[in-house]
Amino acid sequence: MEIFYILLVLLFITRAFGEVAVRLGQPALVGELLSGIAVGMLIHWFPVRLRQTGTVGTAENAYTEQDRKD
Repeated sequence: MEIFYILLVLLFITRAFGEVAVRLGQPALVGELLSGIAVGMLIHWFPVRLRQTGTVGTAENAYTEQDRKD
């Protein structure tokens, strides 16, 4: 269920950046691209927190999560 909240936040951020770009006279795509850059930088700054919640789906996490269940 947590993934749906993450997707909802991403959608909201993307729409907000798109609206700001339109108000500044730029296409919405410019704002959406900037939101992707901003979210990517945010994830880069907080990688430990994301690994602890298990939201980053790397192969390494998949093996460790499976080992925990056994």
